[in-house]
Amino acid sequence: MTERATGGRPVDEIGTSDAPQRASHPGLVVEPTDPDHPAVAALLAEARTLYPVDEHLAPGLPISGDHILNPDWHGDVAPPPPREAAVLIALGTSPSGELGVVLTERAGHLAAHAGQVALPGGKLEPGETPAMAALREAEEEVALPPAAVRPLGLVEPYLTRTGFMVVPVLALLTERVVLRPHPGEVSDIFLAPWVRVMDAAFRSEEVYTLEGRSRRFYQTMVGERCVWGVTAGIFKVVSERLYRP
Repeated sequence: MTERATGGRPVDEIGTSDAPQRASHPGLVVEPTDPDHPAVAALLAEARTLYPVDEHLAPGLPISGDHILNPDWHGDVAPPPPREAAVLIALGTSPSGELGVVLTERAGHLAAHAGQVALPGGKLEPGETPAMAALREAEEEVALPPAAVRPLGLVEPYLTRTGFMVVPVLALLTERVVLRPHPGEVSDIFLAPWVRVMDAAFRSEEVYTLEGRSRRFYQTMVGERCVWGVTAGIFKVVSERLYRP
C-alpha cells in the first residue's frame, strides 16, 4: 500500500479480464514459512501479543505515523477525519530458504506514486475488517490466494500524511504460491529479506522538500530498491513491536 490507499476496482479491471496478462508474467515463487525456523518461532511467540485478527481495532490505541515525524505538516488547520485502510505483511520463504516479506512495485504509468515500493493493501470496504480488506487487496494485486495465508494478528495503526489510518495485518504463508502482478497497478513483486526491513541498522531517517516544506521519512534500501515513506514507517513500528534480532 502507498499513501493513495485505493480500494476496490471496477469489475472490468479484476477477475478473468486480466488473466492473460497475469499469465504472461513469470511469477514470483514463494515457499511457505517453516514454524520450526528460529526466526519464525520467535515471531510466533511475539505475535501472541498482537490484537485479534478477526476484529476492528478498538479506539484509543497508540497511533504511530507521519504526524509524529512531521507534527507541523498541517499547520493550524485540523486534518480531515482519517479513513480506514489495511496492509498485508505476508511472510514467506525464498527458494534459498531466507525468510522474507512480500512487497510490490507500483506500475510506472500510474499518476500517483509510480514505481514506489508498497505492501499489498488498500481502504476498507463497507462491512470489512482490516484482515478481510488486506487479504482481498493482496489477492487482487498479486494473486495471493487467501487460503494460503495464516493471519497472526493486527499491529497498531499507522496514520499517513494523506489521512489514512492503516492497520498492518501480520501473516504467514502456509502453502507454496506463485504470485503475479495485477497489470493495472503493479509492475513487479519481490520478497524483501525480513532481517533487512526489520533491523534498525538498515533504516535511516531522511528529509526532502514537499510542497515547499521539509518532510521527514524513514527509508531502507533492499538491493537497488528504496523502501520508504509509509511502508518503511510501518516496518519500523512492527520491528519495535515484534522483532528480536
